[in-house]
Amino acid sequence: VTGLPAPDVSVYYELNEGPGPTARADFRKLNHDFYEVFLNGRSESLLSAYQIEAIFDGAAKLLE
Repeated sequence: VTGLPAPDVSVYYELNEGPGPTARADFRKLNHDFYEVFLNGRSESLLSAYQIEAIFDGAAKLLE
């Protein structure tokens, strides 16, 4: 995302359908409680820090 600090977390998705073969979601910490979500470089929404932690806890369990 141009002009902003580097994201704290980026996730790349490989798509079976859609406008392109991949999509990128970037998460930038806004404050102690929230992350701002960017999809393919566009600001979309906020996620709570708890939701981000739950995503990565689930991913870690899948990789075990």
